[in-house]
Amino acid sequence: MRDFKESDIFRCTKIISETLGAYNARLAKRHFFEGLDLKAEAKSRKFYKYTYLKRKVLVLGDEPIAIGGTYRINTFPEEMMGIDWFAVKKEYQRQGFGTRLVKWSIDDVIRRDKKVLFVWATKKAVSFYDRFDFKRVNLDLKPKETSILLVKKVI
Repeated sequence: MRDFKESDIFRCTKIISETLGAYNARLAKRHFFEGLDLKAEAKSRKFYKYTYLKRKVLVLGDEPIAIGGTYRINTFPEEMMGIDWFAVKKEYQRQGFGTRLVKWSIDDVIRRDKKVLFVWATKKAVSFYDRFDFKRVNLDLKPKETSILLVKKVI
């Protein structure tokens, strides 16, 4: 596992496209570029800004096979961090790579002294997050990314 870098953008965008669809891939690509320059990102957003962002890539050889990260936005409650753009290439799913990324995310939240990790999940992904004791909640968290918000208390 290593830090996300600019040369990963297009290959990780492809992973997002294959797992979450073309619309999400376009959005992820924009977020990937913005995430490389948080000062420029802060100027471009009117309502919310990243206060923390860390993305990781799992690679086999030099080929990214999974991406995930953690983030905070200024509108979140102080104790919360989210999982950012989480996806594993289809041919590598169900082999423990997603589990490694979720465990890293949980550890990162603990290192940052936050208490809650959340994820905006797809319906298909809920059973994956259930294994880590994420619970579905009805919370008005902005920006809203999907209709399913899952949270896990880490501390």
